[in-house]
Amino acid sequence: MATAFVKDLGTYIRAGYPIVTIVSSEEDRALELVDELLRQREMWKRPRKLFVWSVSRGFVDAEGRPATKEDTRRPEQALAFVAGFAEGALFLFKDFHPYLRDGAPNAALLIRLLRDLVPELKGSPRTLLWVQPVLQIPMELQKDVTVVDLPLPTEDEYRQVLDRMVEQVRSTPTVTVDLDDDAIDAIVKACQGLTRSEAENALAKAIVARQGLSGSDVKSILEEKEQIIRKSGILEYTAAVQDFGGIGGLGSLKSWLRQRNEGFSRKARDFGLPYPRGVMLVGVPGCGKSLCAKAVAAEWQKPLLKFDLGRVFAGLVGESEERMRKALGVAEGVAPCVLWIDELEKGLAGIGGSGDSGVATRVFGTLLTWME
Repeated sequence: MATAFVKDLGTYIRAGYPIVTIVSSEEDRALELVDELLRQREMWKRPRKLFVWSVSRGFVDAEGRPATKEDTRRPEQALAFVAGFAEGALFLFKDFHPYLRDGAPNAALLIRLLRDLVPELKGSPRTLLWVQPVLQIPMELQKDVTVVDLPLPTEDEYRQVLDRMVEQVRSTPTVTVDLDDDAIDAIVKACQGLTRSEAENALAKAIVARQGLSGSDVKSILEEKEQIIRKSGILEYTAAVQDFGGIGGLGSLKSWLRQRNEGFSRKARDFGLPYPRGVMLVGVPGCGKSLCAKAVAAEWQKPLLKFDLGRVFAGLVGESEERMRKALGVAEGVAPCVLWIDELEKGLAGIGGSGDSGVATRVFGTLLTWME
């Protein structure tokens, strides 16, 4: 499980932080981790109850039963319930951020209620937990809200998902499971960058489509990553259909790339080998640079992301830098992958000039820092 996340969250809660925001679209997984945190009795002087709020149900307890006879579905009623609860508890709010946006009905009232509630929560055994897919915090509350990002599942969690899926279909006579250690490792690597739900869907799709599961189903799982990449609007998912057999010459490069593919395996990590980092291909047009990028993705069975730097630059102040950070964040999210930055020198041709107020220089600096 996400041990570091649980540890950090527990530290904030025990320190008496009034409001902690968990940024994640995985509500169920966040709730499971919070429940796991509360089960660690050695961390708490006194047990704390867990109440979960949603606008559709109001407050319910850990078993899903209504926490009170009163209606707590409206946000102001929910905050009144928190203010009147004297015992130690965690109040987990699902999607509370829409009610605090500028222009939302009663937003000013809710912000005021929260600001009045914060002094009561500080240092007390009561904590507000907000679980939301996007980070949106009103300016008036930014000093009182602590942000914690829920990381994507770890490799061990993906293995647990795979084990559960295999266990569910193992007794089905029409389904064939053919997985050795290398195949399991390849599938787990292919799942990285997906949420737990997305990984479950991808594995279920592969099982239904092929009436089984084997190492060759990596491509089916990579198709799920294509959806994530398309939503970014900056990166482009490129089909890698040409392997090294279609490239003439460049024997040393192809041999080196084949060897580096082993760096992704579990055996390499156990041995202490680092992950493959990157390579810069320089040459005249038509010498095979782009073809090599496509071929290595096919050879390694990794998604190929084409990064067009021209899409990064935008007209609004700060937007270009934000789009660069977003693109790199998406690439990290679907890793391991092949990130293909084509025509790098043309996309950053304005470095050092004053015509763009230093935007190209800052974008390039972000790229260099990330590469390092």
